[in-house]
Amino acid sequence: MINTRFANNIQSIMNTRILGSMQCPKHWKVPFNEKGDCINKVSFSNSKTRLFVDNLHVLIPYVFSTPADEQRKEIWLKLVGDYRKAMKILQKRSEYTEQDINNFPLKIDFFTAYVEQSSAGKEGFSNYIHMLGSSHISYYMKSHGNLYKYSQQGWESLN
Repeated sequence: MINTRFANNIQSIMNTRILGSMQCPKHWKVPFNEKGDCINKVSFSNSKTRLFVDNLHVLIPYVFSTPADEQRKEIWLKLVGDYRKAMKILQKRSEYTEQDINNFPLKIDFFTAYVEQSSAGKEGFSNYIHMLGSSHISYYMKSHGNLYKYSQQGWESLN
């Protein structure tokens, strides 16, 4: 059973600190199933996904708020921070520098933390995460330079 108070607080944080602001809140709602006892799949547009990822660090301390969760909170904060840094490199429209190419795999260490340390296991493990964690993207960066020039439609076009 979903704790509705918890879900409402998540919804409030999403609307006032992640997708919007206190001055300009958004109206996103937690997508519950018909019974209201389970959260359905959450899907965002590309721009909202980027906002979510860029501000996810705001939500982590709320989700992992008990003293027993302290280690998991720190793992998730580092994981999300590294993922954000990796995506900033990958989303560059200019040519990658040698430093970008060398730093990218270091930031993809989030993959190991996600699978082995976060308790997430294979939940949320998508083909995109696989491409990052298995070094496919690093290989393409080294082989082809900036990947943005190959895609206007998202990751699928990079393949």
